[in-house]
Amino acid sequence: LFLWDEPLNDIDPESREQIEEMLMASQAALVFIEHERAFVERLATAVLSLA
Repeated sequence: LFLWDEPLNDIDPESREQIEEMLMASQAALVFIEHERAFVERLATAVLSLA
């Protein structure tokens, strides 16, 4: 289980790509807060949006 608050905040593009690849390959559950919509759409199977 991963619990992350803005995992891409202040991360360089190469590291972002590596993090995303690792998360996509993982079988672990992931709960995260993120403002980058494209990242959310690529990884999330369910989204709770607070406005």
